[in-house]
Amino acid sequence: MEVSVTPDWLSISGQYRARVETLDEQFRANDNGNDQILVFRTNILARVTWGQWEFGFELLDSRQAHADDSTRISSGDVNPLDVLQTYNKWSSADASQSGAVNNVRIGRFTMDIGSRRFVARNKFRNAINAFTGVDWSRASADGEQLRAFYTLPVQRLPRELDRRARNRTQGDDQDTEVAFWSTYL
Repeated sequence: MEVSVTPDWLSISGQYRARVETLDEQFRANDNGNDQILVFRTNILARVTWGQWEFGFELLDSRQAHADDSTRISSGDVNPLDVLQTYNKWSSADASQSGAVNNVRIGRFTMDIGSRRFVARNKFRNAINAFTGVDWSRASADGEQLRAFYTLPVQRLPRELDRRARNRTQGDDQDTEVAFWSTYL
């Protein structure tokens, strides 16, 4: 039995994950000893659908605990309370081809491209990659998809190790010096 407490035009979902990671016998040069870290990931996604429009907003909180001073903590481990996605999406059925759908998404978003080998919303790492830009796709009724996007990769902050170790919040920003774009069929 499914119970919905939100109206049909609103969807709210979330996920929480805690994981212990440990490393025995360092593999990095000039490092010795063991490392361990407890990482937490919480995300909440809200979507508002209005006709052909969808507005999405997702918060991500990736934190760590119990890492000692020598543990290497990257922005892939820690990205405290930040906006992962905020986008507008427009969908439309294509009148020229039965069953084809066009989608245009603008804003900050995550992407899965094809088999997810090169571009994907990562599932294992504690922090998630995002992009700011525009993403267009056309899916036909027989499953073929044509996709084109132009984005700026979002840089997870903070960059400083001591701020990450203390779970200090700093808003992420896109890298205006780097553009990531492609077409995909």
